[in-house]
Amino acid sequence: METEDPFAQADNEAATGADDDDLPDTLDLSDVDEISGRETVPVGTYDAFVETVEYKKSARSGNAMFAWRLRLRLPDSDEYTYSLYYHTTFSAKDIGRTKHAVNVALNGEVDWGNFRPTDVAEALGGCYIRAKVGIQNSPEYGKSNTVREILPPAEASGGFAN
Repeated sequence: METEDPFAQADNEAATGADDDDLPDTLDLSDVDEISGRETVPVGTYDAFVETVEYKKSARSGNAMFAWRLRLRLPDSDEYTYSLYYHTTFSAKDIGRTKHAVNVALNGEVDWGNFRPTDVAEALGGCYIRAKVGIQNSPEYGKSNTVREILPPAEASGGFAN
């Protein structure tokens, strides 16, 4: 059943520069179906664009990390529209995965002897990659996508691999 988006008016106001004071005080959610989890895309490897990477501390573990915001291009689209977050930490357990992701995204052009995370995070924004995406199911959050690996862009093959 398709329902009217209860946030449509607020979204339109936000897009036109209206502030939070203009948000509705009451919404009618009586016709909205409840779901557990988030919208997901099928398991597969997708062309992706690194929208932003932020160097920060993990709220959960306290480890330094990169918080990546990716935009996936779905097989039926020419646009990079599906947002997905990916986190790589600088912990002893995860630093190899972080190094791999950075190396792939920056095409090996990294000075590992003088690694400056803030500068590297900035350089990562705007890179084209492929993201190997899976689905995880969490009792707390339900079903959601997860990035399994960052791969080089598929410009030569130009397609999707599942």
